Order: sequence, then C-alpha cells, then structure tokens
Amino acid sequence: MEAIVETGAGAVRGHGRDGVVEFLGIPFAAQPVGSLRWQAPQPPQPWDGVLDADTWGPTPPQLPTPLTSGLPDQGEACLHLSVWTPAADDARRPVMVWIHGGGFSTMAAADGGWHGHKLAAAGDVVVVSVEYRTGCLGFLDLSAAFGDDYAGSGNLGIRDQIAALEWVRDNVAGFGGDPGDVTIFGESAGAMSVGTLMATPSAAGLFHKAVAESGAASMVSSPKLATAVTAHFLDFVGVEAGDRAGLEALGVDAILAAQAELFAWYPKIAREHGDGEPLGLPTRPVVDGVVIPRKPLDAIRDGAAAGIPLLLGTTLDEFRLFTEIVGLRVAADVEHLTRRLSVSMPPERAAETAAHYMSKHGGEHGRFGGAAAATDALFTIPALRLADAHSAHEARTFLYRFDWPTALLDGRLGACHGIELPFVFDIFDGSPISYLAGPEAPVDLAKAMQAAWVGFARNGDPGVDVLPRWPAYDADRRATMIFDAECRVEDDPAAAERQLWDGIDP
Repeated sequence: MEAIVETGAGAVRGHGRDGVVEFLGIPFAAQPVGSLRWQAPQPPQPWDGVLDADTWGPTPPQLPTPLTSGLPDQGEACLHLSVWTPAADDARRPVMVWIHGGGFSTMAAADGGWHGHKLAAAGDVVVVSVEYRTGCLGFLDLSAAFGDDYAGSGNLGIRDQIAALEWVRDNVAGFGGDPGDVTIFGESAGAMSVGTLMATPSAAGLFHKAVAESGAASMVSSPKLATAVTAHFLDFVGVEAGDRAGLEALGVDAILAAQAELFAWYPKIAREHGDGEPLGLPTRPVVDGVVIPRKPLDAIRDGAAAGIPLLLGTTLDEFRLFTEIVGLRVAADVEHLTRRLSVSMPPERAAETAAHYMSKHGGEHGRFGGAAAATDALFTIPALRLADAHSAHEARTFLYRFDWPTALLDGRLGACHGIELPFVFDIFDGSPISYLAGPEAPVDLAKAMQAAWVGFARNGDPGVDVLPRWPAYDADRRATMIFDAECRVEDDPAAAERQLWDGIDP
C-alpha cells in the first residue's frame, strides 16, 4: 500500500505500515544552513518529481546524553516532519501534531521510536511528528549582540514549530486530515512548547486543542537572562559581539562544545542575573517581545488561550529519571534540601518544606525526598498553575497524573518522567520509547490512555467508556484522573505539597 500526495512544494510518496500510510522526512521549511542559520524558517524549496518519503531526515545537532541513542544522522538540515494516516483521502480526520521533548536541547522525533502508526490506526486520526531546532541553534537570543537581523533568534525552535503547523494547515487535507481540527501534544520540553504556543500570537488559529504531558507554560527566560546566556556562549566560542563573520564561521562542533559549557555554568549564570532557577535550562524560549510578547502563563491567565480545550498532567515521580539514570544529584537530607529551596522560599518556609519532603518521600533513599521536591518545583506546581490559569477561561480543562511504577532498577524509578509515553503511543517493542515501561506494562492501561488522548483530539473531552467518569478541572475541586493499574479520579491529590508552594514562584 502506498500513496502519492501533492504538497505545496512537490509530491511525496508514502508507504504502507501496519494498516496506515507512513510519510517520513517531508521538508516543511527551507533548511537552516548557511545564511539561514539563526534566522526565521523560510518556505521549503520546491522539488521536481516525487519525493520518496521513506526515511527520516537528519536530527538536530546535539550532544549525547544517557537518554538518547546517539542520533548518528545529525545535521542542521533538520526541518522536516513525518505523517501517518489511515488513508490519503478526503475523510477530514482529526490531526494530532507531536512535539518531542528533550530539554529544548536534545532528542528528536526520529529518535526513541516516535512512530504514530498505532495511534493513527487505532484512533482513525492523522498523526504528524515535527523536528525543530534545539539547543544554541534554536534558542539563543543573538539580538542584543548582533542587532535586529537576529530579532526572534531566541525562539527559533518555537518558530520552527509554528512553520510546521502552517504546513499542516496548508497541506494536511491531502493526507486525509482536517486542518480545522488540529491538536498539538507534547511531553517535557514538547509540553512546555505547547504551553508557550498557547500564548504565542503568531500561532493563533493553527491548532484547536492542546495536550501538555509533564510540562507547562513557565519555562521561559527573561531578556536579561537570555542576553547573559548569549554573552557566555560568545565568550566560550571566542566571538565578539557584532562580529557576524566570526559568528557565521562557527562550526557545529564548536557550537555544541559551547552549549556543554553553558549547561555546566548555567546555575551560576542564573543566580547572577536574577532569574534563579538553578535547575532550569539555559536554552529555552525567551520573552523577547518579538515572538513571545509576555510570559505565557501571564497571557493565559488573562485568557489568551480561551476556546482551546487543554489536557495536561504529570507523572508521580518525574525527577527520578534524572537522579537514577542521568545521574543528577539532588539534596538527600533536610539541611541540604533547605538550602536548595531557599533559592525560591524564605528560610523558615524552606526548612518546613524540606522537612515535609524528607519525611514523606526520603525513606531509605534520602535522595527520593530531594527528587520529590524537584518533581513538584519543575513539573507538578507549574502544571497546577497552568490548569488554574486556563480553567478560569476554558471549562474544557482536564488534569491527570500517571502513577503506575515501572519495575526497572528494582523499582527506584517509580512513575518517572516519560514513562507514560509508550502507553499513549501504544508502543512496547523494545525501542527507546518503550524502555521505561519494562516487560510487565499493563496493556489495558495503554489502550485506555490512547483512547483518552484520541477522544480528546476528536471531541475536546478525554472521557471514554474504559475510564471512570473524568470531570473537568476547576480550582475548587481539582479533579484529577489517576492513571494506574486501576484508574480512578481523586480530588486535589497533591493538596499538601500544593499548599507548601502557595505564593512561591518555583
């Protein structure tokens, strides 16, 4: 089974896979190489004949991490997307556009097994996955150092996502999709991208529903911090502000080496330039007044995303992925956790909060207390803030928490960051995406989650027959679907921790 579809830039040929047609590596923009590096995405270059869309394109240049498989086929010519459709017909199916995570600096749609074939087949939807520029090539604000020609450079990754959504608007009907019924969904930095896109004026009208898994609308830099990060980058690569020739002559290896230095020095940079966030990310969206005019969460509080149904949530033990696999160190006793929390809280409140986390979560692994505090600071509390902000303007807001724990590493990972992904995509084939679930993942839970995600994309409501009744979220009840071996709804399940963070900007 194959199909040929005409796009605005040329024809593409897709191939059959498990009951759907798969199109891999379609360019959605001109490739950002040469003079287009650190510039806004441009329309794709047309091609003659039929492009055989049977292989992934290059993945964004990046440094290896314990969570990636090496990504050997890297390159700056990475602006492409892939499509899975039950049929390239005129059925006008709901469209689900996947935005991958990776801390805005790593991973790729092509890595980890992000195949949408099962989701497309089971849900009768069109699934699209998008590559975008990451790290210093996608989120380095060069405008203060190099002038107006680089305005918006701090949000090139977001602009790439918007260009991909414009491609979907203009072309997805030929793949059997409905350009008027598009759901964006993402995890981690992909979910943070979703939260950012909800408040980005140039993305308005390009999507109609949103799903944010383990990410919200708070991970953005101020102009001051973004400028400081860029200054350190230029120092690392030995390029003076204003030296465009020197900037353009940089090789990818030099850029990635400087990126590694930024991550090593970021806690110090953040403390010195007023934003705090020692666990934050040096390359991420920036409130630049060009692409992102104000903090996304503030805009959403004022109703910027009213009319867009939102499904969002976290996992119970998000940060254990980073302590148990990546090897990040967290506080393992009350004294050290108090010092960490004092970055965000007054000392007495930090001590009270640290004692709570260590008493409830420390156990024989003291670092679990520190990991629980980091889980809430980086994931749970930002998700609740977004749910509160959005539900005030949009009744179709739904909250979940994924509690099912993996047996890997003798159970130390718990329900860690990313563990819900194989359940959403229903992929348990040994690929990187399915690794965290381990060999004993409950298949029924995968079917339930996939049905909920598809139901939301189709109707703006994740309530499906295989789940208990799922009430919409509001700031009074805080109804939350708990995904576990047996799913259930709990009201305000993180009440004690939520109250510890009241009035605090984590």
